Amino acid sequence: MGYRAFDLMEAGPDLIAQMLSEVLELLSSRTLKPLPVRAFDVRCAQQAYRCVSQARHVGKVVLTIPKGRRRGRFSMGAAW
Repeated sequence: MGYRAFDLMEAGPDLIAQMLSEVLELLSSRTLKPLPVRAFDVRCAQQAYRCVSQARHVGKVVLTIPKGRRRGRFSMGAAW
């Protein structure tokens, strides 16, 4: 496996569109599979951080917020 960095701004919109089209085709044909996602309840953030810091995970590690929890109130007319 190799990695190569390049500047997307230098690639130009036509090449970027071509690359995205090819990636979407590979995902659609299941030649490429999305990376796995491991979800942790936000109350277990320390465990999630430990998982990432040990570098044993593959894919994404995300925190989830339980449904039904009270959310903060924001005034749409206020400046933030």
